[in-house]
Amino acid sequence: MIEALPASPVPVPPVAALRQSASRPGVLAERRIGAPTILAEIVGPDRFEAMDRLVGDLVARAAEDNVFMEPMLVGAAARAAGNGPVEVVLAWEMRDGALTGRLHGAWALLRCRPSSRLPLDVLKASVHDHAPFGIPLLDAQNAVPALAAILDALARRPGHPHLVEVVAVGTEGPVAAAFRTVLERSGRAHLTLNPRQRPLLAGETTRARLSPNRVRALRQRRRRLAERGTVTVDVHRSPGEVESALEEFLALEAAGWKGGSGREARAIRTRPALEAFFRLAVLRLAERARACVVALRVDGRPVALRIVLRSGKSAFTWKSAYDETLSHCAPGLVLLQETTDVLLAELAVALVDSCNAGEEGYMAEFWTGRRAVADLIFDARPGRSPSFAVLAAAERLRWQARMAARRLRAAGAEGRSWMTRRSKTAKPAAADRP
Repeated sequence: MIEALPASPVPVPPVAALRQSASRPGVLAERRIGAPTILAEIVGPDRFEAMDRLVGDLVARAAEDNVFMEPMLVGAAARAAGNGPVEVVLAWEMRDGALTGRLHGAWALLRCRPSSRLPLDVLKASVHDHAPFGIPLLDAQNAVPALAAILDALARRPGHPHLVEVVAVGTEGPVAAAFRTVLERSGRAHLTLNPRQRPLLAGETTRARLSPNRVRALRQRRRRLAERGTVTVDVHRSPGEVESALEEFLALEAAGWKGGSGREARAIRTRPALEAFFRLAVLRLAERARACVVALRVDGRPVALRIVLRSGKSAFTWKSAYDETLSHCAPGLVLLQETTDVLLAELAVALVDSCNAGEEGYMAEFWTGRRAVADLIFDARPGRSPSFAVLAAAERLRWQARMAARRLRAAGAEGRSWMTRRSKTAKPAAADRP
């Protein structure tokens, strides 16, 4: 049985108060013999943050981990200047007419314009442009009814967006299966776009076996670093250490090409709202032992740093920065090797998501595991609405244009490479011969 509680414009009482009387009339959307009734309600980010312990219990039972749905990070995104309003849908267990206080699902959504910039509002997961994973937290044993309750809650709200964009849903695994089941069973219109693979570390077997030449080159670059001083690797875990290392990270990133001026500036420190978000998110997660910073140092000076987040049995290599004046020593590659050792040995996580946009980049060379993901668009209401048809067409055109531009860039790069090879092998003209 699935029932949706309406959104409340004021803070909802704590769970203890909700337990007193949770029975109320509603529509029987699904009945599961021997299973709990699941009720969904929509709350603000402040209340979600206050439920960190309850959400931690859900994380321990989650079908798939997602640190970007943790209350502390969601709260930081909700406070970010320029970000849209954030709301959270919770799926509660109810037995014998009373709430048990046990969560079966949680999904934070951002109200904003779609990626195609059409003049309409959608609900987007993830809740921030720098949160690259949008799946909900779902109890592994009740993923389908929990997700169904969440979508029913979104569908029954008049005057609110019903179109949903989800960033990087896994195309395999229990959450993907839950989405397929709920969307197809209920007849909700949906569209999958931008399929891609991103590097994944899942045990020693997914660490790449590099060629002898590559191994020698990396050893040579590490020796170059050692010629400049004592090379050390530090893992900063305590809140105080993480705060100090985060300052070093922001300064190192801003000193590189991302710290340019005007529109070229992409460093976190060049954007005050983005910097405030990162500080709040990383430090609050560190207070709960869910964030650390791995630092590569030469005589104590940072030359490369990587921010690693953790949720459940998974880790997420969120951001990295390195000293670009030492690019000939490849400090970023050296740090990745060290971070891999730390993740496999010290943190003992089951898998590590690279958080890459796709399969490009050096992490794809060093980690052979892959996570297949795609973006998902759907209408929370059953059926196919005109607004969904317009959004789906716009998003499909946008994706096709991006793919065409990518192919043109690849063709141009291949053409330039061919011309370079040809110029090196071409015979000199007769007039130039001795």
